[in-house]
This record gives sequence, C-alpha cells and structure tokens, in this order.
Amino acid sequence: MKAQSWSPKKIAHILRLPDSPAKRRAYQATQQMLGKSDLKAFREWEMFTSFCGGAGFEVDPAEIVMLDSSSSIPPPPDLQCSINGLPHFFELGEIIQQDIAWALSRLESQPIKEPYIPLDTGLEPLEILLNKKLRKVYDPQARPLSLLLYYAYGPEYWRFLKPLIAQKAADLRSRFQASIFRSIYLYDAANQEVLLDFSQSFGPLGT
Repeated sequence: MKAQSWSPKKIAHILRLPDSPAKRRAYQATQQMLGKSDLKAFREWEMFTSFCGGAGFEVDPAEIVMLDSSSSIPPPPDLQCSINGLPHFFELGEIIQQDIAWALSRLESQPIKEPYIPLDTGLEPLEILLNKKLRKVYDPQARPLSLLLYYAYGPEYWRFLKPLIAQKAADLRSRFQASIFRSIYLYDAANQEVLLDFSQSFGPLGT
C-alpha cells in the first residue's frame, strides 16, 4: 500500500455527503494538499471509481487499495479492489487527447474520402500505450489482473477511432488473449461510457 497523505476511506466518506459548499471545499482541500505522486494516485482512484460506476461494477470506493510501485520487483499494478467479493488488480493508463489531435491534425482540414483513417495515424496513441502496458512485467502475485485505458476529458475523436478499432478487432483480441490481463477496457470518463471491452470473465460487461 502507498504511504499516502490522503485516505480513500475519508474521500469516499466526503463523496457520500449531500452536495454542499462545505463538501466541495473539503474535497478540493484534499487535492490541494497532495504532492505529485499522491495526486497521481488520487486521480487514478477517481478514474477507477468513475469507471466502476459506468461499467456497473459494485466496488466500494473506500476499500480500493492504491499500491506502491516500489513495494516489489517486478512492481505491482496501480490498485487492488474487490469485485463480486473476490480480490482483483487493475493497471490504469490515460490516453492523452493532444496526442490524438496531433495524429489526426493533417486530416482534419480535408474531407475524409476513405472509409476509415489509416491505422498508423488515428490509432497510434492508443496502440503505443497498449503495447507499453502489454510489455510491462507485473508482480506475479497480483492476479487476476485487468487493464483500464481511459480518456479523462472525453474522446472527441472517438468517431474516427471507432471504425479503426473495428478494423483491428481480431488483432486486438488475439493480443489480449495472449496477455496476462483478465480484461481490457477502454473508458470515456466524461460520459461514463465503456467504449471497448475485451473480457474473459466477470461483470455485466463480460463477453
């Protein structure tokens, strides 16, 4: 567990309070006290609780454990939680919108005549992050393990990426099946929508 200047239990308690100026001030004050590493963990915790709501997973935010990357070699994933009463681990990764904007910028000024954008353009940021996570080695005790890739500010380019992913679906699924991950999700945090789900098991999203 990470040595944190914040507590998931405390933040979860604040979030359960009725909305009020005092609640918002308490929540903001917690964020303002955080250092860089704690702020990263806090945002990952926020993102994961949002994802659980969008995916329909019954996960208690107060019981999510943010893991310390220096606690083992190889390192653990980002967090541990309980799903359906059983322990589960998650690795998180943010897809940066600016990277996608840059990749597609040369196409935005002209009509798209092809049925889909070339794969080496639109999907590059997603594929770079996915490959990075697939190559990473994790603590073998952290099982079962799933991967959550997310857009923090809303995938305004999803209309471009969706047909590209459809073209690559078979390849993506084969890479997933050869990986250590039980599930791989692509999540739009702005709209609380799971855009892509490759799952071997649990939950209402399982296929």
